[in-house]
Amino acid sequence: PPAFPPSPPPPSPPPLPPTSPSPSVGPLPCEQLMRVDMNGKMCELRPDVVYPPPCSRTRYKPRGPSSINNLGGVGPQTDASSRVIRFQSLGSLDGVPFDLLITNTTPVYYGLETCLAGCDDKNDGVFVEMPVQANREYSVSMRFVDPDSGDSDVTLPAFFMSMFDFDSSPSYSIGNRERITVRADTGSFTFTAGDEIDVVGANPNVGITFQNAYSFSGPVPSPNKGLDLTAEQLAVSVTMLFQNVSVMS
Repeated sequence: PPAFPPSPPPPSPPPLPPTSPSPSVGPLPCEQLMRVDMNGKMCELRPDVVYPPPCSRTRYKPRGPSSINNLGGVGPQTDASSRVIRFQSLGSLDGVPFDLLITNTTPVYYGLETCLAGCDDKNDGVFVEMPVQANREYSVSMRFVDPDSGDSDVTLPAFFMSMFDFDSSPSYSIGNRERITVRADTGSFTFTAGDEIDVVGANPNVGITFQNAYSFSGPVPSPNKGLDLTAEQLAVSVTMLFQNVSVMS
């Protein structure tokens, strides 16, 4: 039989692009962090709280008897005296309590999840939840204030904030991605982001955008504990270290 030369080996696949390491929050200002004592939960168990219809009874609400959960007047606490979210005694700076006051700077679009706004009712009030209607966006301002001084600003020397569960659409959907832009109106922040987080921007005083890097990766199971994440949950999370901040957006 005729002899044929051996077939050439298939070409090697192109090398994968190098993976950029996630930025680090940098050196920890331990002495400044110790001056700020954050309460263990921003939400408290209040089985006696009843919001106006259609939300009715809730188990968790922003902590403190003077708390309010009515951002932009859309609820769920529509009978509140103000159109804000207020977490009373969120923490203390050098032993002096302060509140977190959240106001909207554009119309609020909670959509069908209005009754879930304020505190995540599925995880024992561990997480703050601010729903966003699909294909909508809104902007808020967050201020640390001293209620005993007419809500004057309180500048925190250092604190951490984490955001979880940046989802995107499943493969059969239209390709939406959850996105948050964070700006330090005073002070600054550094951050570290999960491997599946796309980061846009570099100036924290202008705004840095965090979003899922993929349009069709599908939802990730929501975490139950912020310090006990699976690898999948960690990949779509962001942690920021704020320094000398009283107002952020």
